[in-house]
This record gives sequence, structure tokens and C-alpha cells, in this order.
Amino acid sequence: MPLNYLRLPVKRSPSTTRKTRKVAKKLKEELIEKKVNLEETAEREEDKSDEHADMSKNQGEKMDELEYKAKIKPDCDWIIGSFKERETARAAEMNGLVTAKEHLAGAKVPSLLQKSKFNENALSTIKFMGMK
Repeated sequence: MPLNYLRLPVKRSPSTTRKTRKVAKKLKEELIEKKVNLEETAEREEDKSDEHADMSKNQGEKMDELEYKAKIKPDCDWIIGSFKERETARAAEMNGLVTAKEHLAGAKVPSLLQKSKFNENALSTIKFMGMK
């Protein structure tokens, strides 16, 4: 049997009814505020768990990048260390290519061999095995 049938009408004064309604209204507002606060707290907890998941993913990516950096560091150090040496070699090669290009185009190329004039008189004074 429902409880509504068991209730007896209660006579209250208008001032008591106003006070009761005021208290009930205040209680309702407090409950609505608590509900909103609980919903906001739930949203914040969800955001917090999402941020933790993102943080874990980012830390994994950071570790991958640090491992990659450690892997390529020796090659980078070698390139930086041998830069001057390689620059000098490239300059020498470019000079050789320019010289070869000029030679093919018909320009006179400075020779590495010494050129001397042939002296015919000196040839007659040479003694071969002591004979003359």
C-alpha cells in the first residue's frame, strides 16, 4: 500500500509554510550547486586522465628522439670535425676541374714538368765511356 494514503493532512500556518518553502528552496539550490560541482569534478578527472595519457605518449616520443640523437651523434661529430679538411679537398678538386676544362678549351696549361731549351753544343762535349 502506498504511503500517500497513510498521510494525514497537516495544518500549518502561512509563516511556517513560507519558512519551510524558503528552507526547501535553499536546500534545492545547494543540491543543484553540489551537482554542478560534482559534474565539474568528474570532467576535470576525465581531463586529467587524458592529460596523463598524452604525457605518457609524449615521454615515449621524447625517448625515441633522444635515442635517435644518440645514434646519429658520432656521424654529426665526424662531419663537423672534418669540415675544414673536406673544404680544402673540394677546393683542390675544383681547381683541377677548372684547369682541365681550360685545357680542353685550348688554353695553355701550366705544366708540372720543367721545360728547358735543348743545347746542341753541349751534346758534342759529352763523352760516352771515355771516348771522343
